[in-house]
Amino acid sequence: MSRHSATCHPSPSLLAYEAFYTLHYPHYLAYARAHLDNGQADKTVTSVFDALFTAWPSVISSLNPTARAWELLIDHVHGQGTGHPTSGTLPSNTDLLTLTALGYSAEHSADLTGLPLGKVCSLLGQTRVTP
Repeated sequence: MSRHSATCHPSPSLLAYEAFYTLHYPHYLAYARAHLDNGQADKTVTSVFDALFTAWPSVISSLNPTARAWELLIDHVHGQGTGHPTSGTLPSNTDLLTLTALGYSAEHSADLTGLPLGKVCSLLGQTRVTP
């Protein structure tokens, strides 16, 4: 469990955060390590989850909490990697290709990014088409 668990009787919101953290942390770290050196990736993903924890009530009340969390990851990873934050960026073909290269299926990529499976398949299909 993450360091954010502090009570004997955690709230449902905290339990939801812990579940999200447990399910997503290793995958977010793998994505970050594909773009950054291991040390920077570790710090970046920790920063993402710290920000998610702070904003968790608004994240889980959003229309698509998974997409919102993925956008935060992308903002942090690409902001660290290039020096230019990418706030508000939806998952791109490049993001999905990175996940594919890491061994993630289209279904798992959809689960991680918050995109509908059809959109993931469409983006991956567009990327693989050669003229």
